[in-house]
Amino acid sequence: VTDDPGLLHAQVARAAGLSIRVGFVGALTQGLEGRQLTDPIALKEAGAVALSDDGRHAMSPPTLELGLWRAAEAGLPVLVHAQYETSERSAVDEACATHDAIEALRRVPGARLHLQHVSTRLAVRLIREAKAESLPVTAEATPHHLSLTAEDVERIGPEAAVNPPLRTALDREALLEGLLDGTIDAIATDHAPHEREAKLNGAYGFHGFETVLGVVLGLGLPWEAVYRACVTRPSEVLGVSHEDDWILIDPHARWVVDPDRFQSLGRNSPFAGWPLRGMVRMTVVGGRVVHEAEVPVG
Repeated sequence: VTDDPGLLHAQVARAAGLSIRVGFVGALTQGLEGRQLTDPIALKEAGAVALSDDGRHAMSPPTLELGLWRAAEAGLPVLVHAQYETSERSAVDEACATHDAIEALRRVPGARLHLQHVSTRLAVRLIREAKAESLPVTAEATPHHLSLTAEDVERIGPEAAVNPPLRTALDREALLEGLLDGTIDAIATDHAPHEREAKLNGAYGFHGFETVLGVVLGLGLPWEAVYRACVTRPSEVLGVSHEDDWILIDPHARWVVDPDRFQSLGRNSPFAGWPLRGMVRMTVVGGRVVHEAEVPVG
């Protein structure tokens, strides 16, 4: 848990030697336990671009409100996994947590709230209403919540276990509508790979990086919406911009998802065996080519 400035500083230094850019999000509460707030200013000085207890929603509304105050003082957005921690992980849990987070934001001038992996039509409606009031709230959805539903879980098995869970077809349609009208700002993978044994035992989450482009292009969205959700709005939410970083994609390249061929150590994916369209051919970071795929001839 990145709740300590010293630890975060060390992680930032470690990432500096990589060929890609890695941004770090500091924890909002110590140990993600929802009780004692971290030091936002110290975490920002150590390199944090935002604060979040992602994966947990253990804090009470008053604690979140105070966290928003302190994050605002540091000039950092707060990213919230809006789902109260019950065994059901129901749509109501998400809606209640979303409502309470928005109400906390309403009471904190200067704060910025970002709602992570929104999965229900109820939450989409609440976010749309908040934006209509010009509240500084943004939101994201995942490729799997945009492309899969609860009906897919039985077919896929443990590979489909994720938090928040896959929802109904109506929820999926609401997410797509929200993405098109700007209620949902960004697409984020929620990349959470596990070892195979852990997945068989019900661990939540799966690999997301290497399938995101193909899955998103398969949604049939206008290119402008894809670019906004995957490039411009994420940069604006986090306040980061690197104009000399870019990727070159072939939107027509077709391939079949084979987790055993992933570059990542993660091998679990609900999209195994899916035929996808769209492939990254080149990645440039800081003006330097760090990845170049072979381009087929003929």
